[in-house]
Amino acid sequence: MTWHVGLLYRLGDILKLLNEKHITQDTLLSDLPTFRGVQVQSLLTIALRANWIHIGETGGISLTSSGRSLIDIHGPTERLRVQIRTLMDVLSPYWAPIVVQGRQAFAQYAPAEVVQCFREAGMLTTTESDVIRWWDSISARYRNYQDKQKVETGREGERLSFHYERHRTGKEPFWIALEFTGAGYDIRSSLASNCNNTLLIEVKTSRKPWDNATFHLTHHEWEVLNLNQYSVLHLWSLAIESPILSVVPIKHLNNHIPLNRGNGNWEIIECPFATFDQGVDLTSGQEITDKLDSLLNSKLTNTHGGWPIH
Repeated sequence: MTWHVGLLYRLGDILKLLNEKHITQDTLLSDLPTFRGVQVQSLLTIALRANWIHIGETGGISLTSSGRSLIDIHGPTERLRVQIRTLMDVLSPYWAPIVVQGRQAFAQYAPAEVVQCFREAGMLTTTESDVIRWWDSISARYRNYQDKQKVETGREGERLSFHYERHRTGKEPFWIALEFTGAGYDIRSSLASNCNNTLLIEVKTSRKPWDNATFHLTHHEWEVLNLNQYSVLHLWSLAIESPILSVVPIKHLNNHIPLNRGNGNWEIIECPFATFDQGVDLTSGQEITDKLDSLLNSKLTNTHGGWPIH
């Protein structure tokens, strides 16, 4: 769907027309292929997606309760707001997450045609209570959506690390992040196939390319990992079909951890993936294949990977 103000107005107009006339889809498309410059088929498709109309088995078009509620809205501005929100909910346009950045950012970065729709609906300047509630509601929805995506991405990285460790050591690691929150790490593994020393793994995953990806490390994670003799980060980039992994000993972060000063205590840091070489096990300096299938199916040598075993 190409968003523009005229399309939204024509949607409202065609719904009013359909509410007044009993007509089938075939008859409408035959008698009225375009409606005020817009393809009627496009209007019907969007109205169906938005649940504003229903097309019966014989092709008859009728308005749903949502469609009737929309045309009952008297003011065009309020009607536009309802249309925009409904279509954002059902179509999930690619630009929708920009709403969480605020109105000015949205006006700057969203497509011009979309911005005009919002401007026509009075959504970019007024401070009316209804408008503020509208922005808060839609922003909350997309914050929740982004949080859900982050959780799914994180779980994918944990799953990859779980299988990587199972293959590397020949033992079953413990995926603690599935069982407990706040442990300070995600997976408990062994140092090697021939060594039972505990290896703690904190997994950081991004769908961005390596040079653009960042990860966050909390003070609690740092303390837990730093206290254990053997702790690493697994950095996964899932930007391409073949995942890229680097294994980073927690000690390598020493120069990137801030100090508590005075009454100030640090809680979280953000660090670029590019601080570390991609596709490398930094415990040994060995390269890691960037193809997960090859990684899990290849005959990797089970060594201690550069760790001093006591």
